[in-house]
Amino acid sequence: MRIRYQLALGLLGLGILIQVVRSLYFIYLSMGQKNICPRCGAIYINKSRRRGLGDLLYHLFGCIPYRCTVCELRFHRPRVQ
Repeated sequence: MRIRYQLALGLLGLGILIQVVRSLYFIYLSMGQKNICPRCGAIYINKSRRRGLGDLLYHLFGCIPYRCTVCELRFHRPRVQ
């Protein structure tokens, strides 16, 4: 029972780590490009609403959520000043 619990927590932590690394990778890809989707390269992206704790943390670091209208990828990008 204890091993199952530890395994479940380990998998949950690994899943969260993968999401964070994936998001940081998409931010890195999109830093030099203003209005391009990092997955499909489409120029049709819109700002998305903030939701959840993850979006709040991204907001604290100056990133805004966007959504591609072609492939529906939701990603974060630094604010353009």
